Amino acid sequence: MSYQEKSIVASMIAVIALMALLAPRIAAMYAAGDFEGADGLVLLGKTGLVFAGIGVVAVIISTILLSIVHAVLTGEGKQSFLIDERDLQIELRGKRVSDIVTGTGFFASMLALTFGYDAVTVFFMIALSFAAGEFVAGLAKLAMYRLGW
Repeated sequence: MSYQEKSIVASMIAVIALMALLAPRIAAMYAAGDFEGADGLVLLGKTGLVFAGIGVVAVIISTILLSIVHAVLTGEGKQSFLIDERDLQIELRGKRVSDIVTGTGFFASMLALTFGYDAVTVFFMIALSFAAGEFVAGLAKLAMYRLGW
């Protein structure tokens, strides 16, 4: 498994773990009415920034841990960090997939606004579209690596 593939898998694991841990907490905050009132959107913005920071740290930690576990299990020593044209093309195609999924989610959230959904729900729809875009792009990139693109 190349470094790029390990990085993709680590990112996907981090996205799943982050959504699994944070979604119930945010749902509980929403149900409790924490996002209502004058300071509701301020709390929502702060919560979004904190969770974005947690996401970045989670991806870094999962990449390091996955590399260590993979090295221990396979007995591989040093790995190559070289990136060739194929890796760049796969990365660009993955970015395109991510942009399509994220853009579709953003468009859906704007439609939700026109149908009367509140700003908090739309914010969560946008956050979910970013997570879905990252995850689907990871699947697409892994498929391209495995199919030999």
